[in-house]
Amino acid sequence: MSTNPPDQPGPDQPGPVPPEPSPPQPSIPEPQPHAGQPPQVVPPPQYAPPPQYAPPSQYAPMAPAAPMPPHGQGIGGGWIWLGIAMAVVIPLAAFGIGMAIDSAANAQGNYSSMAFLVMTVIGLVGTCITAIALTIIPKTRRTGIGMWIGIAALPIVAFGVCTALVFGSGA
Repeated sequence: MSTNPPDQPGPDQPGPVPPEPSPPQPSIPEPQPHAGQPPQVVPPPQYAPPPQYAPPSQYAPMAPAAPMPPHGQGIGGGWIWLGIAMAVVIPLAAFGIGMAIDSAANAQGNYSSMAFLVMTVIGLVGTCITAIALTIIPKTRRTGIGMWIGIAALPIVAFGVCTALVFGSGA
C-alpha cells in the first residue's frame, strides 16, 4: 500500500505534462525616428479660402438700355380688331355650316346632330391653330393676339346671346 494521498500520483504513475513553450512570434518593428530628428507629422490638407465677392461698384458697367421702338411697332404688324373679328367669324361660320348640313339631313329624314357638333369642333380647333400661326409670324403678331382676345371673349358673348335668345323669345 502506498502512503501517497489518492489525488497525487505516485512514483510509478506519470504526472501531468507541462505545456511546451510556443516558438516566439516575429514582431513587426515600428519605425523609429533617427536620432536627433523629431517625428514627422503630416498636416491635414489645406483648402483655399472662398473667393471674396466684389462690391457692386466693382462690377462691369451695364449696357445702355435699347431705344424704345416708335408707338405701334413694338409687337409686330397686323390689326388686333381683325384678329378679334376672325376669332368670332370662323367658329360662327362653322356653326352655321353645321346647322345647314343638319337641316338638309333632317329634311331627308336623318335626324342626327353629328354634322353640327363636328363643324363646331372644327371651327374652334381651326381658330386656335390659326391664332397660333398668326402669333408666331412677326408681321401678323397683332392679328394673332387679337384672335386670342376673341377666343377668350367668345364664350362670354355666346352665352350672353344664348341667354338673350332664350329669355327674349317671349315664351
